[in-house]
Amino acid sequence: AEEPQLASCGFESVRFWRVKRGKLHCCGLPLQHHEGEMLLDLAFDPPPASPDEEAAAPDRPPVRMLVSSSGGKLFQVDPLARRLEYVFALHDGPIDALAFGRGFAVTGGADGKLCAWRLDFGACWLERELEGPV
Repeated sequence: AEEPQLASCGFESVRFWRVKRGKLHCCGLPLQHHEGEMLLDLAFDPPPASPDEEAAAPDRPPVRMLVSSSGGKLFQVDPLARRLEYVFALHDGPIDALAFGRGFAVTGGADGKLCAWRLDFGACWLERELEGPV
């Protein structure tokens, strides 16, 4: 598969876009059993900062993409294979904000929680409850 040039998300939809021979082409990602989800935000895993960092994590996927949803789920996608890898239930409401850092991700939800996660998403590593939605 070719590397996508752009990704977008919306209702039941993650799309990969590229320009080929002067025309814009799009390819959708099947969400399998997650119909009815509004996908709100997406973020790409930052590339390794140096060859040393890349050598320190040989099992690291070359590119990861996270997509947040209205149902409080986070979808982990392989954008090169255009495949849904994992789905994590993280918040009690929509995940409106999403950021990907080196070795961690941050989510902000309508439930008023701002959470930092290690990339296995087993448990919230740092959490802050805010007075309103993020």
